[in-house]
Amino acid sequence: MHVAMMLYVRFRLLEVTGPMDVFLEANRLCGATLYDLHLVGTSPGPFLCSNGVAVGTTECLVDSHISFDIVVVPGSPVIKPGLGHCERVDRLSDAGRRVRRLASVSNGAFLIARAGLADHRAVTTHWRAKSDAIQE
Repeated sequence: MHVAMMLYVRFRLLEVTGPMDVFLEANRLCGATLYDLHLVGTSPGPFLCSNGVAVGTTECLVDSHISFDIVVVPGSPVIKPGLGHCERVDRLSDAGRRVRRLASVSNGAFLIARAGLADHRAVTTHWRAKSDAIQE
């Protein structure tokens, strides 16, 4: 399965590396490459994560020639329910309709919802993200 880890400006690095380690551990335990991991961005190039580390992509999410089975959307300290994040949402909306499974970590669920990919589906995020939304 081809797994895309979606990178964008100010994503939380732990929310990409943690799931990557889980997929890689599954590969190790099975003794085969069940999950082929890709670092994809909303555009080509490196992205600064929330702690300032630059992480390079292997390809652009929309322009990739790979048919992804899973796209994982990490959260960010700057994602709030009421903010736009237009480029991320547009790219995710295009790509998300073509993948078999979408997953989010933490408040990455807000990007999936804003892209219209959570309509009529149950999603969840950390309770603090919800309380931040209520306070806005």
